[in-house]
Amino acid sequence: SMNSDCEGQSNNGNSPENRLLIKRMLIKCADVANPCRPLELCIEWAGRISEEYFAQTDEEKRQGLPVVMPVFDRNTCSVPKSQISFIDYFITDMFDAWDGKNNLLMLPLVFLFAGSF
Repeated sequence: SMNSDCEGQSNNGNSPENRLLIKRMLIKCADVANPCRPLELCIEWAGRISEEYFAQTDEEKRQGLPVVMPVFDRNTCSVPKSQISFIDYFITDMFDAWDGKNNLLMLPLVFLFAGSF
C-alpha cells in the first residue's frame, strides 16, 4: 500500500548506514561548497586553493615525481575555467543529489550539528 511504502522509506532513511551516509555527504558538501559562497569570497578561496595546487605541481616537477594534477600547471591553467569545470563535473550533481534525496532527512541532522557548536 501507499502508506507502507512511505513508512518503509522513512524507516530506511533512518537506518544507521543511511544516517552515516547523510553525515558524510553533509561534510563533503560543506568541504567543496566554495562555489556557493558570495562571489568575492568564492574568487578569493578559489585563488588560494589553486595556488596550493600550483605549488604541489611545481614541487612534483622539481622532484621529478609524477604530476598528480597536470591541469594545475601555473603556466597554462585558467583558474576561472578550472572552477567552471569543478562546478560542472562535481558540484552540480553533488548538490542536486543532496537536495533531491536528502532534503527531508537533512533537517534533524542540521539541528544535531547546530547543537554541537
